Amino acid sequence: MRNPRAFLLVGVVVFVLCLQTAVATAPLHQADERAHVGYAEVLYRGQLPTIDTLIPADPNTDTRMSEILAVKDEPHRAVWVANHPPLFYLLSLPLVALGDATGHPGVTYFGMRILNGIGLTLTVLLVGLIARELVPRRPAVPLLGAAVALSCGSIPYRGGGIYNDGLSTVTMLWVVLLALRMVRTGVTPGRIALITAAATASVATRSTGVIAVALACLVVVGATWLHRRNRAGLLRGLVAGFLVGIVPVVAIAWFYLRNIRLYGDPTASTALFEKFGREPSGTTLGTLLDPRFHWRLLESLWVDERLLDVLVVVPVLLIAILLAAAVVEVRAVCRERIGWWKAHERRTRGLAPEDWWAWMVAVGYTALVVASVGTFIAGGGWIHARYAMPLLPLTATLVALAVLRLGRAVAPDADPEVREWRVTYIFVGVMLAAALVAHVLLLTQLSGPVHTLLDGGLVVIGDAIVLAAAVALARALRVQPVQSESETISISGPGRSKASGYQS
Repeated sequence: MRNPRAFLLVGVVVFVLCLQTAVATAPLHQADERAHVGYAEVLYRGQLPTIDTLIPADPNTDTRMSEILAVKDEPHRAVWVANHPPLFYLLSLPLVALGDATGHPGVTYFGMRILNGIGLTLTVLLVGLIARELVPRRPAVPLLGAAVALSCGSIPYRGGGIYNDGLSTVTMLWVVLLALRMVRTGVTPGRIALITAAATASVATRSTGVIAVALACLVVVGATWLHRRNRAGLLRGLVAGFLVGIVPVVAIAWFYLRNIRLYGDPTASTALFEKFGREPSGTTLGTLLDPRFHWRLLESLWVDERLLDVLVVVPVLLIAILLAAAVVEVRAVCRERIGWWKAHERRTRGLAPEDWWAWMVAVGYTALVVASVGTFIAGGGWIHARYAMPLLPLTATLVALAVLRLGRAVAPDADPEVREWRVTYIFVGVMLAAALVAHVLLLTQLSGPVHTLLDGGLVVIGDAIVLAAAVALARALRVQPVQSESETISISGPGRSKASGYQS
């Protein structure tokens, strides 16, 4: 990676923003937090909860939980998230034990928030790494992609709460990253082991991990054949794909069979909709064909619950960038007057089959996630930013390419490397500003003011770290290493032809 320091600083900023939200938010403030805590506490007592298991609350040691549950109806006093597999809650058991040992349940709450925040911080970095796999010849793309994810105000907001989405999203994107790496540079035993572990962790956290398992199996088979192109390669791929798929089945299929026995379906969606009086809102196809569904799904990354509607300006700006880049490209093709197909051939000349397959994997994965969310919404669910976060890699990569295309249109005669990094510097600055504005507005909306000296100190320290990271990020972007004309960057794996790192 050309500028790893700036890339890692994006992660530092995201984590500190998540940490500040965790500190400044009152315990159990976000809607699902008490249910997630209840799951972990029931598990700590040696039982696996159901969606009807009541959340344990001792008024002598956990007055906050007791006060909240006292004013809730029966469905909202239960562990309604018990339809999820237990991996996140198993990882939380040491935090529950620590809170129990100290007599301070707030230790458990804060620790589980940090666990989720770490997952969403890694998610932002994985968005950039996936963008690098999709566009390996444009060194600025990973940083641009991570900057798009940085601007999503929902990430620090949800990253400061107790959810299993941090673990779920990071494991799913880990599968996507490994899948793209296999497509580009081949399948190895080490990568098979890693993608199996990631897929198993994903499906052991949320049911959407089934997509990760399916993707892992298909890519292992396809990538093995792609790099061998013979019957033996296909056979090895089928065996490896079977092994990748059988491990998650052995590890966690029992839980989904339990859901079928208890609720009638693997995800318990029908039982939960009935429990909370939700009604179907249409068909899956109708939902997927509704432009409002796709807009709301995208918008939720910036405007979600406590995040103010004014932040809608960020997705509007990104869509405007995409449309403007498309218009610029269409005009460029029209000026060439050589026909659309020949123009397409000229622009894609030198792309290896691995490039095409990598994009097909990314598009296919994105389509499956959108279809999954559409099915849930049609059944009676609501759109939340947490469901849109797995869609960030493709979205952020397209925005990154659009930003670079507009930069080329504005300054066509400039040195390609200088131009790209100047454009990157401006765009990352805008996205960082958007993230900080969203965070400040969020903190003004939270109902839990800092009420101890320690809380106040952590907020002040967090402010200082964010400021220092922002300054360091700006300095890292301003000083770019210059690539010599002879230096080249590989398109894909060993044995492939080389191509210049920049294209004008």
